[in-house]
Amino acid sequence: MGPHPPEDEQPCEFSAAVPDERAPTLDDAVPHAEVNFSSSPLVQPCTATEEADPFRISVVASEESSADGRNSHESNEGEHSSTSSEKDIQANLSAEGGAAVLAQLIARMEAFCPDIIQAVHAYQAVKRFGHIFRARNGASASHPRVSFETKKIDQFWSHSWHGPKWNKAMTAVYVNNAMMAALVAALVSFLVMFLLAFRILPTLQLGRDTRYHYPTRSCWISVLCLVLYFVALFFWTPRQKIFLDVLCIEQGSATRKALGLASMGAFLRASDSLVIFWDPSWSRRLWCVFELAAFLHSRQVDGRQVKLTIRPTLLGPCFISLPIALSFVMLAMSLIPDANVVPGADPDFLRHFILWPSIGLIIFIGFFFSVIKLRAYFRYVQALEQDIGKFVVNDSISHCCSVDHVSAAGTELACDRRVIFQCITTWFGSVEQFESQVRTGVLQCLQDQLSREVFTYKQIAVSALPMLWHYMDSAATIHYHYVGIGDRPLFGAIREFVRGLGWAFGVVPMVVLAAVRLSYLLQRRRTFVICDIMVNLSIMAIIFLFVFAAMMSEQWFWSMNLEGLEPGQLSPYELLPGSVLFSIVMLSIALTLFTIRPLWMADVISAVQGSSDYAV
Repeated sequence: MGPHPPEDEQPCEFSAAVPDERAPTLDDAVPHAEVNFSSSPLVQPCTATEEADPFRISVVASEESSADGRNSHESNEGEHSSTSSEKDIQANLSAEGGAAVLAQLIARMEAFCPDIIQAVHAYQAVKRFGHIFRARNGASASHPRVSFETKKIDQFWSHSWHGPKWNKAMTAVYVNNAMMAALVAALVSFLVMFLLAFRILPTLQLGRDTRYHYPTRSCWISVLCLVLYFVALFFWTPRQKIFLDVLCIEQGSATRKALGLASMGAFLRASDSLVIFWDPSWSRRLWCVFELAAFLHSRQVDGRQVKLTIRPTLLGPCFISLPIALSFVMLAMSLIPDANVVPGADPDFLRHFILWPSIGLIIFIGFFFSVIKLRAYFRYVQALEQDIGKFVVNDSISHCCSVDHVSAAGTELACDRRVIFQCITTWFGSVEQFESQVRTGVLQCLQDQLSREVFTYKQIAVSALPMLWHYMDSAATIHYHYVGIGDRPLFGAIREFVRGLGWAFGVVPMVVLAAVRLSYLLQRRRTFVICDIMVNLSIMAIIFLFVFAAMMSEQWFWSMNLEGLEPGQLSPYELLPGSVLFSIVMLSIALTLFTIRPLWMADVISAVQGSSDYAV
């Protein structure tokens, strides 16, 4: 199986113009120099047997550095806690000349060692529920080496260690594995439907030899395929080559670690695309800003297209929660008794006092968490756009400045902020030029992605698969029982499958789209918790009304006198014509709404811009 790219990733192309007189190429000559990174014995960039760089650099890593790559996890110091790059790239340099020389070396964006460019397969980052993002100490010296030498990297994953860990882990898992998991589960669902329909699998019902069956449909497909979907989601092994700091920068050797950190520009230059897992702390980390600057500059120098993907880290929890909620709703609805299960019961009583209240309660319980995450997602998006729209490099945090350039051991730390600012000035002519490019090109790229690549029809259709599986179970169960009595129930089975298509790919996308719109409009967190809960309940109440309207519409299509029959007389086609019309109408409406969806998403973006105090 070939590499699976991030969900709906589209190359984002914009001008990365840099004034010619202020943007030296990566091959410009840099004076030979010797630079000492602080706190350890001096080591050379390459061993004697390696093909060393023309200039010699004496590099060391700080003894107090943590073992978790570029940006370390939170420590007891909170937001201003040290990151390994912010500790490791420290130098015993003169205040002015040394930092300038080091900046010139890093600005070349060349590897300090021939074998320093390393990558890992994406599954190393997403396996075990994205454990590498959640581990308190990241990758330690005892962590087995899984990276390999390479010349080209498919994706450079940029992230901050200071944001919510589970959100980032789930987003990385979803972006890389969701579509493959859906494909695997969908293919298996057809196989299981065939096996159940032709009585190869037993039906999971009570009273199979009697007139009454409970639950009314078997649940082989709904349960088995949901489990399979999440097994594939969390255990699939995507093979694209990625850079992830803690896995690709060696943690066991202080020398190799410092060389890798100083070669960060070379990693970015070797990468085909930059994937940013964004949370509110990302734009406040100086080394995250450095990665974006280096990537944009490398595209301009090499004349390559800017492939930039920005994914808020709440995206994964939002989309992963939807199939879970929908599966819960459909399985719970399968257990609601009907008139056939309760002999002598009044159908109207069951409908009005059992069915509708039960459906409402199930929807409220099932989708409560999803609504919470949807509202939080739009708050994330608003913060993201405002961060980029008024982006200022000087607002970013560096460890050395937060501790007044004095290490825990009392030694003086060089300012990596000075080095990074000098690199940005070398690449873009000035820090202001870089900030302007972020506020225009990067912001436009983000807006295009938010309007065209998030909450797409394909993404929501994947989340709606549990609805289709519910009706596939129903179709297979009908066929199972009719085959048992020697009849040919094709019309009933086909009707249920057609209903599944209409509900899964017509009704559910419309309902989710309505929930997305409402969550955007009501995204603001209320002061009182009870008020916030009421907002969530209001959104779910409207969702229930949409579902109720769809069910009434289906009843209306069934009641149409398609065969010229008397009212109430069962069609010989077992309501198949009405179900076909219902599905066609629902699918047509859904496709029309998603065709014009980018237009109202653009209105959302404009509203976000209008509510902020910046102009682009």
